[in-house]
Amino acid sequence: MTLKHILSICTALLLAPVLRAQTGTVQGRLTEGEPGQEQPIPFANVLVAGTTVGTTTDLDGNYQLTVEAGTHAVVFSFVGFGTDTVRNVVVRPGETTRLDHGMGSSAIDIDEFEVVQKVDRERETVLLMDRKETTALVQNIGAQELKKKGANDVADGV
Repeated sequence: MTLKHILSICTALLLAPVLRAQTGTVQGRLTEGEPGQEQPIPFANVLVAGTTVGTTTDLDGNYQLTVEAGTHAVVFSFVGFGTDTVRNVVVRPGETTRLDHGMGSSAIDIDEFEVVQKVDRERETVLLMDRKETTALVQNIGAQELKKKGANDVADGV
């Protein structure tokens, strides 16, 4: 190795801590619920606004981001909770900023609704299921079955 290479390596090693010190860490826990009864929100998105820096919370709602030193806006989002933004989060070089946040649900009230199921009583599979579920001896025959047998009336079809 030449002296030039050795000086380059030493310079890089000396500058590494200085360059690293230009970033800081934001970490915290994302929860929902009343104070004292908070529940973690797992797998929520945590982003630094205006950047591509982001992460998701773990099973316990914890997250950690490494960002440039400065003042940032941190955006929290999760399905059913909407989006919350915490502005003026100050990150100092080489330090960890704690940012615990509680989100409220964005539930929408809807009117009562009714689920209706219609059954085609002419289908052979439906007739067989009815026959299986009944306790009495019953012969179910539908229009399709009569047509398949070429019967003109029910007596001929049975």
